[in-house]
Amino acid sequence: MRIFLSWCRQDVLLKERLLDHLLPALTFFPDFTVEWWDDSHLVCGEELTSGIVGRIDEADAGLLLLSTRYFGRPFVREHELPRFAGPDADKVPLPVVLSPLPPLDDTRDLGGIERRLVFTHDGKSYAELPGHRRVRFANELADAIRGRALGQTGYRPL
Repeated sequence: MRIFLSWCRQDVLLKERLLDHLLPALTFFPDFTVEWWDDSHLVCGEELTSGIVGRIDEADAGLLLLSTRYFGRPFVREHELPRFAGPDADKVPLPVVLSPLPPLDDTRDLGGIERRLVFTHDGKSYAELPGHRRVRFANELADAIRGRALGQTGYRPL
C-alpha cells in the first residue's frame, strides 16, 4: 500500500514522534507492506504543487494528521483534503486526530472529514496521551491501517 502523508509543517514534532512508533509497527505484518511519502521527500528544484499532487495521484491512501493548524492550511484545503475526503474524493482516507480538535460536526467546514470516522485512542488525540499510551496509539493505528487496506471491515462475532 502506498500512503501519502498529509500534515501541517507546524505539527512537525508530533508527526515525527508518531512516525517513530508507527513505521516500525507497520513492519510487523507479513501480509501487508507500506510505502509512505510526504513532502520532505521532495528533491531540490522539484516544483512543489505538481510534486505533491503527483504523489497523491500515485497513492492508494492518505494518512491525514489532523490538527486545528492542519485545517487552516490553504494548500491542504485546496489540494489534499478534496482527494481524500471531499465529495469527489478518489483516494482512501485514513484520518487521525494528531492534536485536540473541536467537535467534528456539521457546524464546521472540515473538507469532508466531519463525515468520516477519525482515528483516536479512547477519544483522545495523539498529543493528549502520555508516552506509553502513544506507543499503543501507534500500534492500534497500524492495525487500523492494515484492516482498512485489506478490507477487514465486516461483521464481528457476538
